[in-house]
Amino acid sequence: MSVSNCVWCGKEFRPSRNDGLFHSKACKQAYWRWKHRLNYLHAIANNAIEEINQYLEYPNKAKEAENVLGTLADKLCLLGFIASETQIAFPPEVYTLVNKIGEVSNE
Repeated sequence: MSVSNCVWCGKEFRPSRNDGLFHSKACKQAYWRWKHRLNYLHAIANNAIEEINQYLEYPNKAKEAENVLGTLADKLCLLGFIASETQIAFPPEVYTLVNKIGEVSNE
């Protein structure tokens, strides 16, 4: 048997099976609790973004919704998350850029 690292705490251990991921039952339980919580937060974030996105349809609410979505994007950028082509849900030609003068460009 080869030495592996515990998925939760990183401690080296020799798994009793080839597919062993955790060095103890406590680490396995902590990982699955964390994973469940992370999935829950992911669902909440997606629902919130979808709800905010729906406000973009209303002219009197669109600017405020854009500000909120922009703030979220800025926070993700500050944390080091940069969108790549694989993360973009729409083809790049759907997105438009606005320059400093306010002219729309489809670059």
